[in-house]
Amino acid sequence: MPVEKQVMIIYAVTNGFLDDVPVGEIQEWERGFHEYMGAQYPNVGNAITKEKSLSKDAEAALKQGIEAFKKMYSGA
Repeated sequence: MPVEKQVMIIYAVTNGFLDDVPVGEIQEWERGFHEYMGAQYPNVGNAITKEKSLSKDAEAALKQGIEAFKKMYSGA
């Protein structure tokens, strides 16, 4: 798995965004999340790759992307 995808999913997990996702659905959620981020927020992965860190701007966009995906995934 590319580093930028690792950073994004680790951020989501360590910041509690997956706490309400049933354990049996984690892999499906992660797969959908990476597809969504690549399509809707490609700038986040590109920034992580280019900067070799998670800048404040990239973090804000990542958080926004996670929240948007969670709403879509849960149907809320």
